[in-house]
Amino acid sequence: KGAIDTHELFREWRGQRALHRVTSVRGHIYNLDFAERFQSWDVDPAALFEAETIKVPSSAAVISHLAQQAAGCAQLVLW
Repeated sequence: KGAIDTHELFREWRGQRALHRVTSVRGHIYNLDFAERFQSWDVDPAALFEAETIKVPSSAAVISHLAQQAAGCAQLVLW
């Protein structure tokens, strides 16, 4: 087992027997941040309402774990 547990079980999914992998993540997978040009205290706060945003991975280990679990899967469901 890795740092994040994964459990496997067979259940029916849409009328067919399917392998389900159940795992978890800690918190969010990505954080939302402003583009680099907006990451300054000199920026007019009003400009942030229409500023470009970017997704920043919150944990490389969690993203790697999910990528490994999704390999070979038809679907990956996160909730």
